[in-house]
Amino acid sequence: MRIAVDGDQRLVETNEKNNETYLDRSQIPAPKAEEPKLPDLMVGKIEVRDGALQVEVKNGGAAASGATDIWLMWFGGSRALSSSAAVDLPSVAAGATTTVTVSLDGKTEASRILKDPPKDGTRVRIYLDGSRKVEELNEQNNDTFFVFNFVDQSVI
Repeated sequence: MRIAVDGDQRLVETNEKNNETYLDRSQIPAPKAEEPKLPDLMVGKIEVRDGALQVEVKNGGAAASGATDIWLMWFGGSRALSSSAAVDLPSVAAGATTTVTVSLDGKTEASRILKDPPKDGTRVRIYLDGSRKVEELNEQNNDTFFVFNFVDQSVI
């Protein structure tokens, strides 16, 4: 391939011999492959309100996530405790946010472990896509820890 500047030499220059170059195919970079469009689930705001744990989930990726789960796991000190449960996380559209609500009424496994924490439980790990059903842009931003203080409203 010939690349030329001022090929018909209309401009007067001190050196007319440096206006062109040649490239063979091996010197032309191949076009970059388009990055796959994947979801990217991230934990947003977490709060206990109206008798429920509410977890905001954001999809910062370029594709819908597909349905998966959220794992809730109690930790004490630096170790995981045996008390854990999963809740459903519906598909989250690209760029969208949804809130998953876990009632504290004790009627589901997730609700029971939150309502009745283990003796040494100090915080809950909230882990999006714990079962790894969704391939994401960044698998490292799917969890956070939340200091969960459940107050039994029936005693108040």
